Amino acid sequence: MTEHFQKWVSPTAPFAPWASRVCDVRTVELEPRDPRAVSAVRGVMTIVDGGPLVPFESDLERRFLALLRFDRRVLRVRAQPFSLLFTDTASGSRRRYTPDFLVQFSESAGLPFKALLVEVKARRDLFRDRRRLRAPLAAARTWAFQAPDRAFHVITDKRMASGAWLRNAEILSAHLDKRYEPAFLAQCLNLFDSARELQLRTVLERAEQRNLNHAAVLSGIYHLIARRVLDVELGVPISYESWLCLNEAAQQRP
Repeated sequence: MTEHFQKWVSPTAPFAPWASRVCDVRTVELEPRDPRAVSAVRGVMTIVDGGPLVPFESDLERRFLALLRFDRRVLRVRAQPFSLLFTDTASGSRRRYTPDFLVQFSESAGLPFKALLVEVKARRDLFRDRRRLRAPLAAARTWAFQAPDRAFHVITDKRMASGAWLRNAEILSAHLDKRYEPAFLAQCLNLFDSARELQLRTVLERAEQRNLNHAAVLSGIYHLIARRVLDVELGVPISYESWLCLNEAAQQRP
C-alpha cells in the first residue's frame, strides 16, 4: 500500500504559496475525553493488532481507517491527535485547527515520512469551504515542514475511491473482527493441501468436494486474508480468479 500513500502525499516546499498564510504555528495537546456514543456515522475501530480503539466521526473517516487496517507499515493511529494554534496573517487573528488523524509508520515502510497528518474531507466540502480552510490547512503544512520525517495531506473521497483498495478493504474489514472456531479456520487452510498458492476458485471447488459450506468457507478465507494468514493482491478487485498465497504465519497451521 506504500504506492497508495505516496500518490496521496505531495512534497512540502518552503516556497509554496501557503507559507505566507500563517505564522507562529504551535501544537497544543488535547484533554482526554470520553468517546462519543456510537451512531450510524460514529464508532471505533482497531487498526493495529493489540492496539487501541481509534474513533471515527463520519462514514468517510471510517473508510479511511478501513484502508489503514490493511497497511502493514502502520504502527499507530491517533484520532484528533492535537490542535494547531496559529496566526492567520490575512486577518491577524489567532486561530485553532484540529486535524483528523496522525498516522505513524514503521522505519522500514519505504516512505519519505514517518508521521502523516491527515484531514479527511469530501471533495465537495473541500471546494465549498476552501476559503475558510486555507489558513488551517496552511498551518498543518507548516507543521509538516518543521521536521523532515513529517507530511500532511487532505485525503478526499475521490482519492480513496481510486483503484480497488477501498473496495477490498471494506470487504475484508467486515470479516476481520468476526469470530471463527479455530478448527474451521484450520479446515479452510487445509484446502491448500501441500500447495502454497491457489486461486480462490480452486479453494472453493475443493471446499464443495469436501461438503463444506461455500459461503462459510468464503467468509473464512476473507477472515484469513484480513488476518494476514493469506496474502492476496489488494491493488485489484478480489475475485474468484485471485491467487491466494500462504504466508509465513500459515506455515505452522494445524
